Amino acid sequence: MACAEKSPADPRTLSNGAFALVLVQRASRRLVDLQSEVVADRDPEPLHQMRVAMRRLRTALRQFGPALELPEQVRDQRIARVARRLGLARDLDVLRARLEGEVLPTLPGSERQRLQPVLRQLQRERQQSQAQVEKTLCSGNYLNLLAQLQRWQKKPQFTALGQQPLRQWLLEWQAPELVAIFQHPGWSVLDPGGRVDDVHDLRKHCKHARYALENLLPLTGPRCRAWATNFQGLQELLGELHDLEVLRQAIDDQLPAGGLADLPVLAELLERDSQGCWRRWRQEAKAMQRSQRRRQLWGDLLRESGPGGIRPCWALRLPARLGGRHRVAEAVARPGS
Repeated sequence: MACAEKSPADPRTLSNGAFALVLVQRASRRLVDLQSEVVADRDPEPLHQMRVAMRRLRTALRQFGPALELPEQVRDQRIARVARRLGLARDLDVLRARLEGEVLPTLPGSERQRLQPVLRQLQRERQQSQAQVEKTLCSGNYLNLLAQLQRWQKKPQFTALGQQPLRQWLLEWQAPELVAIFQHPGWSVLDPGGRVDDVHDLRKHCKHARYALENLLPLTGPRCRAWATNFQGLQELLGELHDLEVLRQAIDDQLPAGGLADLPVLAELLERDSQGCWRRWRQEAKAMQRSQRRRQLWGDLLRESGPGGIRPCWALRLPARLGGRHRVAEAVARPGS
């Protein structure tokens, strides 16, 4: 076990561990800053931002795990339990917003009236989910997790790999998520009646691949940024497909016998959106499965992440003192989802 090195005089010599520390600090700070607003539940946006911060924390710890000596209490399973609570409440917010903002205004009055029980049930479920979120965020387990994580940040410890210069390991930090995503069975599901669980799981892998690339954008360049944007688009497309399926199921569960068959305009709307989303997904999946596309990805990563990769523009401006880590954090990509 090695203690974290002193702040390097030249930021271009940041170690694997020091850079990961910046990512962890930033996500942890967001979690702390957002907690009171999420508990107050006056606006859905803080919950969304907290969910994003939790995802980014998990990705940083997962991606750079081999470089970090973390406390025993800081484990992905514990963070995942909190993330699931946040995710359930956020998903209900998305469903309600879609139903109220996009679906209901397009329906005839008779169908809007019949959907009122669905809206009421979603509201009840959201209240129950919020109670669970509050209980989780105020629990001793979660507060202890944050305390352990903050204590580690004050005196971080890195492995031998964590002491190595980041510039020499960029490709290795990017590659694992990308290898895993191309081997996923979700790409091979050819119709919406197939193994949709595989497709929805692939969405999570797209998210991990995107975040893994985004984490290192300050040290790479436009090709890696384009790939991160590409995976973000796939993640959002699969997310829309998933939301439509969950919305259809929620409506079916609350309607009496006959379900959507008794709401022809709504049924047609959902079917049209689902089919259109699926067609777009299959076009993207087919393109991504081409060997030429994969070779392009690895070629782009080698150009920007290999030994001869580009010099990061921020490296010449960053203060030498890592005590000013906030400036490093500002260079780290920060999309909102």
